[in-house]
Amino acid sequence: MADTLPNIQIAADTWVDIYAASGIAVGTQVSVINNGGHALYLYSGATAPTEAPNKGSSFGFAPVEANRTAQNQSGDAGAWVFSFAASSIINVAVV
Repeated sequence: MADTLPNIQIAADTWVDIYAASGIAVGTQVSVINNGGHALYLYSGATAPTEAPNKGSSFGFAPVEANRTAQNQSGDAGAWVFSFAASSIINVAVV
């Protein structure tokens, strides 16, 4: 098991680069635990999306409910997370 990394605070209405925030190398498969009380949205791509996920639809984005875990794919060019609510928290680990 890999060492636990510090939690990452996710500001509302801002795409956060999971790799940059965690210090994990781009392309590494990661597990993201949503430790906040609100759903988050994950996106894989080299750059952040130019818009927020539609609150009524998760098309193109992977929703992660509170207290749930999601993983990306090894080799992804980037990994991003978005929250509509303030004070969201994630923890990231190498898979």
